[in-house]
Amino acid sequence: MNKTIFGAVIGLSLLFGSVAHAAEKKVGLTVHQDTYRNMTQETTVTEFAAKVDYSGVVLGVLPTLDWETEEISDVELALSYTYPVTDRINIIPYGELHYDKDLERGDRFLGFKTTFRF
Repeated sequence: MNKTIFGAVIGLSLLFGSVAHAAEKKVGLTVHQDTYRNMTQETTVTEFAAKVDYSGVVLGVLPTLDWETEEISDVELALSYTYPVTDRINIIPYGELHYDKDLERGDRFLGFKTTFRF
């Protein structure tokens, strides 16, 4: 089942990217991964991310793969908006929904980030 979810996430990412390209508007697609080893817990985890950005609004899907169990342990759905205060300061309100490997809803977050460019 986790492979199906992972395949769906990749498929949706590619779909968003092709729709964004067809629209020929200022739309960005970011795909990245982060693999790390937790030396204390002795686990290896890979976090994948696919994010679509349209005029400062970012929608992201971020599944986490646990290499020991070979299962997706967390799927994060994220939505944020970058509000430019000045040329160098941004405020970014965001929300996150987390789902476990059985797609049961877990943690929910609302917050904001502040970025400064020097």
